Amino acid sequence: MKGVEFADILRVNTKGLKLSLSNWKIVNAILNCRTRVLGGHLYACSSCKKSEPRYNSCRNRHCPKCQGSQTAKWLKARAEELLPVPYFHLVFTIPHELNPIIIKNKKLLLSLLFKAQAKTLEDVSKKRLGKIAYFSVLHTWGQKLNFHPHIHTVVPGVYLKNSKTVVSSNKFFLPKKVLSTVFRAVFLKILVQEFNNSKFTYPEIEFYQIINKIKCKEWIVYAKKPFANPKVVLKYLARYTHRIAISNSRINSFNNNNVTFTYKDYKNRYKKKTLTLPAKEFLRRFFLHALPRDFVRIRYYGFLAPSNRNIFNKLADSLPKHTTLTYQAPQANLLCTHCNTDSLTHLCELKPLIFPASSLLKNNPFNKNNQFQILAAYSP
Repeated sequence: MKGVEFADILRVNTKGLKLSLSNWKIVNAILNCRTRVLGGHLYACSSCKKSEPRYNSCRNRHCPKCQGSQTAKWLKARAEELLPVPYFHLVFTIPHELNPIIIKNKKLLLSLLFKAQAKTLEDVSKKRLGKIAYFSVLHTWGQKLNFHPHIHTVVPGVYLKNSKTVVSSNKFFLPKKVLSTVFRAVFLKILVQEFNNSKFTYPEIEFYQIINKIKCKEWIVYAKKPFANPKVVLKYLARYTHRIAISNSRINSFNNNNVTFTYKDYKNRYKKKTLTLPAKEFLRRFFLHALPRDFVRIRYYGFLAPSNRNIFNKLADSLPKHTTLTYQAPQANLLCTHCNTDSLTHLCELKPLIFPASSLLKNNPFNKNNQFQILAAYSP
């Protein structure tokens, strides 16, 4: 039996939502995802003689249904790059007092977060090790959908020192207290510079009140235990890289316009609990995590950057020979939904619906009530 999906909640609550144009485009994509609007393919079952359509996905990076194929493609490429060295997991977090500033200036300040963690790792590693490499993934949510921007960084324990390849110990990489102190100093320095250069706006008195409050706080950079082996790294990446704020599997119910979903209570040994929110509040929290257009949330540094492929290949060749891992993507489900047998045959392609030019609203995406016109098929 089909459970409650995010699109079901969105479909009932579009009226009265106050969102930016870019967020309305996300709404439009999610509502159209795997419906007749986007077209698809028609299959027939040779066992029960019934036919059924399989509709195309929207591929929007905020859609709960569309992360599987993107994850598989990304993991296949990463599996081929895993090295026979220890891998370390760092998490860079910032004080929650900065949230209102970042929410109003997302693109600039989330990029600043990447810039500050990169500068921190570069400065600390240069003094203590050499030239390191890593990739970083931005998450902006906590388990309750609250705004909690942080960066997960995966670092292979190998670095270049005086043109030589050095493999790190399993037990130690970089001291987290040093990383925390340097990260705080770097982030605040860049943040204040950008504010003084008028790169973003925020009430000046409030801004400096926040700065004065957080510059004396202890900032946290988590340094988790090293991954046991490259296979564990791959398993971790499968869970984290293309994750969105909430998946359909976490939504328990949608009754009387209230949404109940599960979350892990990290302060209580990761115990699973449930939280019920009014639908409007649930959607408000979800759209806090909508990223600006063209914002890159997975970034590569050092010899893992695409521009440094030659350096990576030389470094990999200098390490002991190892078997390259391969990632097996989950197979698409082609079972008949009526008789649950593997007897489907492709009949034909279903073309996407074509809207008249007037309904595309290219020049005026809002109607008289300043409400975005949603071009969606509200029934699958």
